[in-house]
Amino acid sequence: MKKKITIAIIMTISAAALGGGIYYTWLITPPSLPKTAEEALHTINSAPYNRMPEYRKTEYLEQTRNLLKNMPEEKRVELFERARTDKSTRKAMMAVRRTAMIQRATDYAKATPGERVRMLDEVINRQEQRRKLRDEQRRSNGGKSAGNNRSGTARRSRRRGNIRKRIKGFIEKGNPQRAGLIGEYFRALRARRKQRGLPERRHGHRGK
Repeated sequence: MKKKITIAIIMTISAAALGGGIYYTWLITPPSLPKTAEEALHTINSAPYNRMPEYRKTEYLEQTRNLLKNMPEEKRVELFERARTDKSTRKAMMAVRRTAMIQRATDYAKATPGERVRMLDEVINRQEQRRKLRDEQRRSNGGKSAGNNRSGTARRSRRRGNIRKRIKGFIEKGNPQRAGLIGEYFRALRARRKQRGLPERRHGHRGK
């Protein structure tokens, strides 16, 4: 009887050790570059991702951004809708946006004066296209009650306010050199909008 108990204890300990070893191996093994946007967003908040060096994280986020850009429009919309209610997805999306923001600001700083104007105009043109699309959607929804319209506007305003706070915190608390590049980029963006006679954007810095 004692022998059976001893064997059972040994087997339990061995199983626990094996499970712990498997978990530790998973923990220290850096994830390979993602093949789908869903895989990427799931991995970004994982322990193995958090253990990666910064340069590997940057590579991973760049790959994620490319995957998101190349997704079919309806699939991308689904992911953004999920981000509204799923905290994990929302955090991953913000990490991707931060990387895109840093890359745009860095590219702008390295560009020639002519290239800088072109880069700013491309972003502004996308901003204006989205603004026109939102205006068209609001006109097409004109049959809805004023209460519903006000409710939707309030939700959008709160969401944009939260985005502004997160971006501001990232700029203020992040790498000072990066913060300087980002600040300069957005000052140039606002100045270029003014040159083109366009109103100043008040709802965050979503250039892309």
